[in-house]
Amino acid sequence: MFGNRPKIGIRSVVGSSFAFAWDNFFTLFRLGWLPVLISSFFSYVGGLPVSEEPPLWVDRINPLIFQISHVLAYLVWAIFAVAVHRLILVEDDPPRGLFYFRFTSDELLYALAPLAIAILPIAIIFAGNSIVLGPEGITWAFGSEKQIVDQSEWQSNLQQALPLASVIVAIYVGIRLLLTLPIVAVHHRIGLLRSWSVSGGNVLRLILAHLLLLLALLIFFFFVAAAFALFGFAGFGSGLFSQGDSVSQSALSGFILTTVGAAFLLNYFFTVTGIALLSFSYDELTSSSVSSGDRIRALKSSGSEA
Repeated sequence: MFGNRPKIGIRSVVGSSFAFAWDNFFTLFRLGWLPVLISSFFSYVGGLPVSEEPPLWVDRINPLIFQISHVLAYLVWAIFAVAVHRLILVEDDPPRGLFYFRFTSDELLYALAPLAIAILPIAIIFAGNSIVLGPEGITWAFGSEKQIVDQSEWQSNLQQALPLASVIVAIYVGIRLLLTLPIVAVHHRIGLLRSWSVSGGNVLRLILAHLLLLLALLIFFFFVAAAFALFGFAGFGSGLFSQGDSVSQSALSGFILTTVGAAFLLNYFFTVTGIALLSFSYDELTSSSVSSGDRIRALKSSGSEA
């Protein structure tokens, strides 16, 4: 059924994602620092603790502030994600200047797309449980301690098998719809049906590509963290054995800065490669004549000309 469909090159899309993140570090930093800073601020506000005995109005409004701040954080983060997708797929010239804050219908649709993607998998899980167990199935799907009595043997067997089966089907559907995210950035719509169409026959390859990316990130994280830790501990240790409090404080500051730098670098590669992997996967499935490697070389040449 999927014999003639294009296939994702697993190593190709993972390698291209890392190459893109590395070659466009300064461009992406310039595009992303303001949206990410604002997003982090909203997330921080939403996580602020309240006193043990807050006033009644604070107790009532705090959950609302938590929800609104995290929604705003995700809306702002979508600005950066759409910019990355378009830089890869549309080859937009990166906007000039130090500040980038573009929020249009594309960014709004991108923020809403995960909700659209999640609706069908969640419905599959709920439906699978409710078909066999009736209305109690939805309660049971949420992990309720309530027991269902008077079950026949076949109901008992289905109770054990159907949750796993429905989760597997939900994961399959969710992966088929993942490419909706780059589709939003390119085609300006939540293209669930297009994602389903182009991803046919590539579910296993998408899973393996994400697993390979995760493995590569873990290895990369290990070496980066080890290098920063070695550098930080070396500076901190030399400060401890030096005379004077100012030297020790300087060494401690250096250790803290290296820790923050390592965290920033790891978070950058984790974020950018995750976005880029979907873009390069969609590109390989829709552009028969242009490979991910060719697109990386085109991006590098356009960047050097700029």
